Amino acid sequence: MPALEALRTVPRIRSHEITRDLSLDHAHQRLLGDGESSVIAIAMACGFSSFGHFARRYRDRFGELPSTTRARRWGAERHPGL
Repeated sequence: MPALEALRTVPRIRSHEITRDLSLDHAHQRLLGDGESSVIAIAMACGFSSFGHFARRYRDRFGELPSTTRARRWGAERHPGL
């Protein structure tokens, strides 16, 4: 039974959390690589139907709002001198 006891110590991750995290990771990559699509369009393309929910979850995972990621990556290229 030691294997069974070991399993009880492993944190449980729900499948919807894995799916959400994968969607957030995909959105993060698109925000860094796609300078043309809007943040909302990227959120919707990654499966989020509520922008507020997306922004909250994104901030929880990456420590900043999606718009901040976008501005940090693309702001200087769109507005030289910033």
